[in-house]
Amino acid sequence: EFVVEVILAERPSKHRGGQPHFLIRWEGYGPEDDTWEPADHLDVGMIDEFRHEQRELAAKREAEREAEQIKKRQGWFSSQIPAVQRQQTTLLQPSPRQPSKEGSKEGSKEGIRSEDE
Repeated sequence: EFVVEVILAERPSKHRGGQPHFLIRWEGYGPEDDTWEPADHLDVGMIDEFRHEQRELAAKREAEREAEQIKKRQGWFSSQIPAVQRQQTTLLQPSPRQPSKEGSKEGSKEGIRSEDE
């Protein structure tokens, strides 16, 4: 009798409506002896455990992928900060004072002359 060491992979049946097959590592045997076995040759509990582990691994990979995307976005935003700071510095500097044409009165403000002067 052969004892399953671990289920390594799952693939759908080659036939429509057929049962999936699982790649099995047999206890006491190496990778060269791994075989694809139909689901009905295996313990249902082992299949359930394998599928549960696969879902957990997929969720972990998805979380890692999302974390990597966030890091990339943060890197992009960080690379934009110097440009934003330059723009803010430029915007925060006061523009040279120029007299207004309407309502300007001679001598009303020190250092500002009307165009007529």
